Amino acid sequence: MSPGLYKLLKSYFVDVLVESSSSIYNPNLELYLVNGRFQLCANDAIYSFDDKYLNFREAFKQTNWSNLDIDHVLVLGLGLASIPYILEKKHQLNFDYTAIEIDEAIIYLASKYRIPILKSNIQVIHADANIYMEQSQEEYDMICMDVFIEQTIPEAFVKQSSIEKLHNMLKPNGLLFYNILHKGHEETSEFLIDQISNIFKHSQAIPVENNIIVRATK
Repeated sequence: MSPGLYKLLKSYFVDVLVESSSSIYNPNLELYLVNGRFQLCANDAIYSFDDKYLNFREAFKQTNWSNLDIDHVLVLGLGLASIPYILEKKHQLNFDYTAIEIDEAIIYLASKYRIPILKSNIQVIHADANIYMEQSQEEYDMICMDVFIEQTIPEAFVKQSSIEKLHNMLKPNGLLFYNILHKGHEETSEFLIDQISNIFKHSQAIPVENNIIVRATK
């Protein structure tokens, strides 16, 4: 859904609240227009920001896509679909996505405002990402891990077994991008970086402001 010309222009001068919502997972969800981009916020956390979603934008920018054979992508944590948005709008890459999102309010906002404008095929599944990882038999060329409750990665994903599941769900030479909040969460961050390094044949930690994106190859 287009925000309309007036709201679009106004957003370059002041943040424009487009819609508010709530759920058991996110009691305060707010969708803003900021400098012409949709920004999805939950209290003090930014879940999505179109092509300004800095963590994945920078990690994708540092990736040589021409050397990769990618078709089917798993996105854990949909947000407002910033991951397919960045890849399509900034890198001209159209993939076949499976997106797992636990919060129906987020699915509603993404389906209303962002998924309809994308050319890529995006199948959205309303599910707990941890349960999906346990039950799915699918293999993927790429997995983007972006699961947060505000500024915290849920405990179920901060385990060696969770990293092993991600590894097992990738095809040979498959690619993982794992978004980790580093500032204020250094112990968890270092644990996850170490586990990914131990399990995957190659990994690189990419610092982006308060976060680290770990890019790893199976």
